[in-house]
Amino acid sequence: MKKKIIILGLTIVLGLTMSLYLKSHTKETTFQEQYDQKDMFHFSDVYYAFSDVHPRSTYHDDYINIHSVEDLFAQSDFIGEVQMNSRQQKYNIIETDVTVLKCYKGKKIKEMTIYEPAYTGPMYDSINISGSMPLMKENQRYLVFLIEAMPKDHYFNFINTCLGCYPIKENIISKKYVSGDDSLVSLSKEEVEQIDFLDIDYTFDYENFADETLKQAILNYNKQKDQYKSFKETIFKKLDIKV
Repeated sequence: MKKKIIILGLTIVLGLTMSLYLKSHTKETTFQEQYDQKDMFHFSDVYYAFSDVHPRSTYHDDYINIHSVEDLFAQSDFIGEVQMNSRQQKYNIIETDVTVLKCYKGKKIKEMTIYEPAYTGPMYDSINISGSMPLMKENQRYLVFLIEAMPKDHYFNFINTCLGCYPIKENIISKKYVSGDDSLVSLSKEEVEQIDFLDIDYTFDYENFADETLKQAILNYNKQKDQYKSFKETIFKKLDIKV
């Protein structure tokens, strides 16, 4: 019995010692620290979020294809003006905490968390985004169209990765980029910080894919992104938003 007690005691001591050692030798990093260490953004496989086949991958399944401004308003659980407070990453997706400045539809809450379709970390050499919108910027107001996410109440997804977020500014900077044979667009951090929307040309993929599902997803993506600017003008007038 004494021998068992001694062994148990030594095990506890050893466990505590290892825990303290690992804690003292593990560097905790915030999202901002990870962001500061990366020089590149990778925008990859954006069209996957627009496939007609459900379920899509877990990462893309909640997004909704939108067909008109009226459809955008009807399908959104929350419509409002927000501004970013902070950002963190959990479970390989970025959570962005925002202050709600104005609510046009949905629960009238002061703060919420939006899942942005992006991720990074020590194992990656870039910040990876699965959408046409860069991460929301500090000190910028946004008009957002959101659908409820898990957990309920204050967690939301963009309605989709093209039409869910509009910076409230006079001129939205949109640039066109041609995807390579790896379905990837790679941009420097400095370039991404200067643009509001990426218009990605997937002609190469469309012409070379045998999978009709993926080809249709690209066509769906093209329709969504082509609506971005015209929707913005109509929506801002409809809601009488001042820039």
